[in-house]
Amino acid sequence: MSKARIIADLGAGVDFTPVKQDVAALAFESARADNRVAYNLPNAFIDQFEDNSGIDTTITSQRNSGEYVSSTVIAEATGGTKTTSGSYSYHEFESTQNDASTRNGSDTYDFVLPEDVSLDFLVVGGGGSGKSVHPGGSNVYYGGQGGQGEKRLNQSKTAGTYSIVVGDGGRGWTTVTNGQSSSAFGVTAAGGLHTQNPGAGPNGFFAAEFSQFGESGYFGGGGGGGNNNAGGLGGGGQGGNPGGPFLNGEDGQKSTGGGGGGGNTGANASGSGGHGVVIIRYLTNDLIALNASGNFTGVTQTASGTVSNMSIVVMYEDNVGTATLNTDLVVQVSANNGTDWTTVTLEAAPNLTNAIKVAKSASVTVTPGTQPKYKVIFANQASGSKVTRIQGLSLLY
Repeated sequence: MSKARIIADLGAGVDFTPVKQDVAALAFESARADNRVAYNLPNAFIDQFEDNSGIDTTITSQRNSGEYVSSTVIAEATGGTKTTSGSYSYHEFESTQNDASTRNGSDTYDFVLPEDVSLDFLVVGGGGSGKSVHPGGSNVYYGGQGGQGEKRLNQSKTAGTYSIVVGDGGRGWTTVTNGQSSSAFGVTAAGGLHTQNPGAGPNGFFAAEFSQFGESGYFGGGGGGGNNNAGGLGGGGQGGNPGGPFLNGEDGQKSTGGGGGGGNTGANASGSGGHGVVIIRYLTNDLIALNASGNFTGVTQTASGTVSNMSIVVMYEDNVGTATLNTDLVVQVSANNGTDWTTVTLEAAPNLTNAIKVAKSASVTVTPGTQPKYKVIFANQASGSKVTRIQGLSLLY
């Protein structure tokens, strides 16, 4: 009898699933050590969530940058113009008044927080107008004061709707007007006063946390006086000068709270103050919502032949509380691209590390097919009592 026949006879009827699962667990550890994306072994699929490439669908669940999947998802705050930069999300609230003739009011907005979060915010009032010879006929060509600024860092805010008020800049031209106040979270920044600066406008205040906004990170710069005096950093308008570049006083920069530039001799008018602004920022990954349930599926695999038996190894973390296998953490497998799902029975296996636990299933019979796939289902998740994170898995087929 040949050696091959002897080996075949010895292997007949033997369930090699435990051996395959041990190999799959080792493959997961190797992938984690090497930061590998999802990959295949013969008749196996390994994913430790280095990226999203191995995930097909998610329902109230999400892959986190910490390389795990859970029913905790990034929540969406709304209000203002939202942008992201680095690890932060920003919401900028601006005045809707662009025409100088409609100034001297304010705009009110809602900022909606779906979850509790720590945030930073900046509030800047509208800048005051400059002055020319038109109002009162005096030879005063002063620039306006920039809007006042208030900055708060590391402020804990609960989920809810907050009112945001953005003040307009003061109307200039042939009038003199103070800027309007802005407010957020109970903090008010006063508008700038008109007719304040006979010479160069003073610089405003620098807000490093919001440096991509304003003028090089400055807000509330004063307007320059007539005779071509420069406006201060933070959107201050330049004073007018019959020889240019501005015959009239320059308007303060919008959404920085800069003061308006002063007019000049003759009929040269003064500049209007720049509108105020409110800017809010928070760490994007800090604004999260934990869903009580959710699920996600892996990308469909292509088997080399018909698959009728499958098993799985799941690496998971009890981030909070302890998940009950097959109740709080349920896994299903399919060989026909999810047309028919079979629920496996998970059993605890030795931990990989102090934090990462392992659950394995026996080989189960599935509806035959050539497109293996898995689904992980979360249940009974609750902030403070039960948060389960899937660190990776190995699908065997």
